[in-house]
Amino acid sequence: QKSVILLQKSNAMASNETKEDPALFQEAKEFLRGVPGGGTSVYDHMTQVLVKVLNERPTDANQLFEEVSSAVRDTTVQEEEKLPTEEQLEEKCDVGAEHARRQVLSWTRDRALLFVAPDTEVNAEVSFPDLMDESRMWQWGGVGFGDVTTSLLQLGLKQLACEQKLQLRFWGKIATRSGDYFIAQSLTKINPSVGREARMAMEGTEGPNKFTYWVATEPGGANTWTQLPFVTPDQLAVVQKIRRFFTGNLSAPVACSPPLPPSPPLTSSSIPLPPVPPVESGSDVTSPPAETEVTSPPVESAPTPVSGPQNSTEANLLSATCALITADTCLTYAGFYEAETEETDGGEFNVIKIAEGPAPMMLDSLKDSGSFVHAELDINLVGRSQATPYPLNADGEPMEPEEPDAEPQPPLRSIAEDTRPLSESETQLLGDLGLDTKPLWQMSGEAVMVKPSGPTVEDAGKSESSHSVAVLKSLKWPGAVTIAKEGKTILNIYVGFGVTSSCMRPKVYEPSLPSAIEAEWKDPNAEEDADPTLGM
Repeated sequence: QKSVILLQKSNAMASNETKEDPALFQEAKEFLRGVPGGGTSVYDHMTQVLVKVLNERPTDANQLFEEVSSAVRDTTVQEEEKLPTEEQLEEKCDVGAEHARRQVLSWTRDRALLFVAPDTEVNAEVSFPDLMDESRMWQWGGVGFGDVTTSLLQLGLKQLACEQKLQLRFWGKIATRSGDYFIAQSLTKINPSVGREARMAMEGTEGPNKFTYWVATEPGGANTWTQLPFVTPDQLAVVQKIRRFFTGNLSAPVACSPPLPPSPPLTSSSIPLPPVPPVESGSDVTSPPAETEVTSPPVESAPTPVSGPQNSTEANLLSATCALITADTCLTYAGFYEAETEETDGGEFNVIKIAEGPAPMMLDSLKDSGSFVHAELDINLVGRSQATPYPLNADGEPMEPEEPDAEPQPPLRSIAEDTRPLSESETQLLGDLGLDTKPLWQMSGEAVMVKPSGPTVEDAGKSESSHSVAVLKSLKWPGAVTIAKEGKTILNIYVGFGVTSSCMRPKVYEPSLPSAIEAEWKDPNAEEDADPTLGM
């Protein structure tokens, strides 16, 4: 008790001295407000504690004072952790501005390389499209990338064509979950599969590997384009059975059922192919490119295509998807190409060549869907464009199985033959009309629609003119568009997700059931012991 009394007296004396000396009082106040180690001062903490006590007014405030102080301290620490200081904010702003500045400089530096004139001269081996001119026709089909992107794409394709000595056309764009795939198409310069045995595993330039596909995630120079691997029949057969959206990463694994097989390595028997001569002067056919008779000398040095990876990746899926879309949606007008049969060491092949002196398309022909045919060979359900090369017996005759593979559809077939069966709901609605199929090509509710595109107001106001165009859209591959104009101009482009329409798969996918469980193996010579529990 004496010690407590002495302590109270000393506190009272200190209080009186503080009241009598304002400087001492101010010094004590500054001491309580000091924050030498950072955080909250004693003065601010006590103020918040007293405010909390006055607001809540507990009956035993003295007993709960430490708990109230602890609760106030925890709340203050959490708020201080959430709110950064002014210096931290300024530092973050400086880092963000520096990062944005580096991105802008990197983008500008990469795009500046597009304006450097290539060293390679444009000749018969090198060709690239005029996308700025083609984009005007794309707009009639509802396709457009903007003037800036289109211009950068054209400069990038020019660099790629000159550096690799390719005949390029812009194939289109596939939207993915993390960006876009800009895709270009070129003629394959080296046959990846020569001979009958090699064609059993993969068709060469006489089939889906007639074209090589190049992909870039954004418009850029030749170094931004990646060559896709060649495709095999097994891959094409699997891709026709699945519907999978792309991730935007070419090296991403593809998990699907049935599994996607990898591409085989290239054989040493691959031989260079001669380049295809360009279309005759005066012709303005720009798509599909250069499917003409081979008459030029062989290529002395051509870049070796990149073989497929050991494991299936999205690059394999993308290459197979592009091949299927090309076979189903690349159109031309009837009479421009002709189909022939060629015999080689690997067998007989169907080939498509430019006809001699093809007549230009007239305006009346644009109104008829029968005037348009497929410009590429069909890919059947087993992933082949030619007849399946079966193994030969001792007599040199092919050994066909009991159920041989279906033959691909004939070349240059009319799009009027492209139909699909009606679904159950469609059969109920259209069954009374005597319809059992629906066409796979449509334009604004019709098979073909003519739109005026005249350069003058008078021509544009007419329902039909010499500048009219026909626009066809695929219902099997939404995003595939064909724009045809009177004369010899026809463009094919694809802008979509790279999947077929749901109407092509009316039946819901059901995974196959597991096989029956095998019975447990038993030794036939072993004698079964009697169950001792039976006699109990």
